Amino acid sequence: MSDGLVFLTVIAGVALFVWIGIAWVHYLADDQGPLDKENLVGVRGWLTVFVGGLISWGPLVSVARVFGDFSKAELLYPAIKRVPEWHSYTSVMWALVFGLVAWQIHVGWRMCRYRDASVIAYVKKYLYLTPLAVLALGFPNVLVLKTSYPVAESVGGAIGLAIVNGIWLWYLSKSKRVARTYNLEGAVNTFTVSPEVTYRAADFGLGSAVGGERQEKQVPASSNQHETKVQATAGTSKAITSVEEKISQHRLERTLGNALDEELYEECLADCDFDHLRATSLYQRRKAGLIERK
Repeated sequence: MSDGLVFLTVIAGVALFVWIGIAWVHYLADDQGPLDKENLVGVRGWLTVFVGGLISWGPLVSVARVFGDFSKAELLYPAIKRVPEWHSYTSVMWALVFGLVAWQIHVGWRMCRYRDASVIAYVKKYLYLTPLAVLALGFPNVLVLKTSYPVAESVGGAIGLAIVNGIWLWYLSKSKRVARTYNLEGAVNTFTVSPEVTYRAADFGLGSAVGGERQEKQVPASSNQHETKVQATAGTSKAITSVEEKISQHRLERTLGNALDEELYEECLADCDFDHLRATSLYQRRKAGLIERK
């Protein structure tokens, strides 16, 4: 196999790995709260990168790096595998590494599964403390191997991690997406309303919300109010084929079960230009009282 083909294979593997991680993050996060692309609500963009680093590729890379370091040491010094202190050292290090990785995954899990300000407070504690944890990883060298503290490796790693964590702390503090997604104090959530929209309720599986005849509702336009026209037709529901519609319906079913307020959902569809993901987001926020219902 040529070097070029090997390189392309590695790049393709990394891309696939990252894509799977992103898909995993979205799967965990999307049905736990509002998702509105236009108004920056939901785990998307740089927030996906951050959460993916916590819960997906980050832990795997950390474990692989430590395993590689131990394997390299044993390859260079085969006799070290017969030294009892080495086995004690690797056991202690693996316990510390897996503890940190478990904490990292828990932080990412909370970011996916909860939507409140306490999540971001917890994440910031993690970012503040992990550089200190990197410094602590050097103590088994002193306590178990009876060697000197690895200043260059531990301190250098801690400083590098502190710089990276500082960037993410700045992002968490300044990002509108983070503020709106996790309902931080001062977050502004706005949703645009199309001036005129026409749709069929039966097309979205909402035929049972209206009567057997075509109904049309019109709201008069005024200086402070957009005109919205809604046409709802009952009948045989058309199969949902749009990926976004399927995601939206899946989120509603998991979150609300059979308690769907179909009239409110129709209003949200109209207000969101019949973008199902945005409508689901708006529905959940109105239902929770975060946004005043019309």
